[in-house]
Amino acid sequence: MSEGNRPRAFPFYIVCDVSSSMWSGYPDNELTPFDVLGHCVSELLEELEAKVAVREAAWVSVITFADAAEQVLPLTRLSDAQVVPELKKGQFTNYAAMLRELCQAVAADCERLKNDYKLNQPAVFLLTDGRPEVNGARQPDHDWLPYLEELTTASFAYRPNIVTFGFGRASEATLCRIATSVRGDKLAYVADQSVQVTELLRQIMNIVYISIGASIREGVFLPDLPTGMRRAQCDAGVWSS
Repeated sequence: MSEGNRPRAFPFYIVCDVSSSMWSGYPDNELTPFDVLGHCVSELLEELEAKVAVREAAWVSVITFADAAEQVLPLTRLSDAQVVPELKKGQFTNYAAMLRELCQAVAADCERLKNDYKLNQPAVFLLTDGRPEVNGARQPDHDWLPYLEELTTASFAYRPNIVTFGFGRASEATLCRIATSVRGDKLAYVADQSVQVTELLRQIMNIVYISIGASIREGVFLPDLPTGMRRAQCDAGVWSS
């Protein structure tokens, strides 16, 4: 099948922090960020599936991470997507596990699709309220940076655009290190602390929805800034987590 005759495939990965800060310490009768995140992810896929152009070209995966990382929804064409499995709670914020899972998933998924589809550069939306931490201690850079370098190196044919959305205790410096750039601007965003996290998550998911639709329409990745967030200050030169 020629390049021109192949259908498009635009892979999107929604990566969700489900560590304890997303669900612990809240009153029993109050929705937690974890609760809202689960609802928002399911609603996002339903809304995307309703748009014909998006449904045909978009492939979506949902990855969660805490102590470990898990593909709760393997990369699936929206027109074939079923209900997203229930998200599972975790404790820590293991960036190494998350980035390793993402590396493996992107490579395997794109290899699987490349012969039958005209493949767009993948895109990743990372939502986190924490900084790298395992067993109650800071996770060393050398544990997770090699996976980030593997994912974003120019020699990796399927290197994705990565957008980072940080809130809570998320490190602005770490968000900057993980995010990639479009037109010279790092795609790293941090929350206005005056905005409630539950409302912020809804705004982020709305921007993910808009960004996926615009990217499918234009054929290039077009992220946008969520209400209640600002661009991270990524021009310091040297970042530490």
